[in-house]
Amino acid sequence: MSHHEVGFIGLGAMGFPMAQNLQQYLSSLSKSLHVYNRTIEKANPLRFKGSTIESSPLDIAKKCNIIFCMVFNDEALMSTVKDLLPSLKKGCIFISCVTALPETLTTIVEELKTIKVDVISCPVFGRPDAAAEKKLITAMAGAPERKMEIKPYVEVCI
Repeated sequence: MSHHEVGFIGLGAMGFPMAQNLQQYLSSLSKSLHVYNRTIEKANPLRFKGSTIESSPLDIAKKCNIIFCMVFNDEALMSTVKDLLPSLKKGCIFISCVTALPETLTTIVEELKTIKVDVISCPVFGRPDAAAEKKLITAMAGAPERKMEIKPYVEVCI
């Protein structure tokens, strides 16, 4: 796992505590979580916990080979993927924690497959206080070997 650089996009009511949990874990490995939020000020508290604040989704894509995405809805998810496309690395794993329509995820999977990026659908269920306490529920879908690869990161952030 030490070869992974991990990014997190979307620091809203659910994303922030998930990212905070993930940063806590990464700190134990002497690593930094790369974070992006369109309202940068929301990311500032994570800087003090060891996260690196990135100025755009492109910066996340350039630096990370595991990218969590917890944005508001399908439209924001599609927009984020379009923003990431120019810089995503071959072999990257994109983890959508958004509860999205199957059609949206199918479009994303097909689009990212063309550049050899794997998508894991990992919608989370629960409230923000459950996210902070690592008590969310999820159901991951995607390639089994890739799910195993990201499992330690998912388990610590939800």
